[in-house]
Amino acid sequence: MGHGFGWMWIFPLIFLLVLVLLVVALLRGARGDAHGTPPRETAHEILDRRFARGE
Repeated sequence: MGHGFGWMWIFPLIFLLVLVLLVVALLRGARGDAHGTPPRETAHEILDRRFARGE
């Protein structure tokens, strides 16, 4: 009777996790745009700037 029941809760859990991450990402992006803050630099841009200065 309970052979496949163990997997049934995993798929809704994964779906909820993806949904929460999507909402957090959207809120983070909207909050940054609302305040007019510049987007954060990527690690690649930071390293390029350091290399250009000779660090």
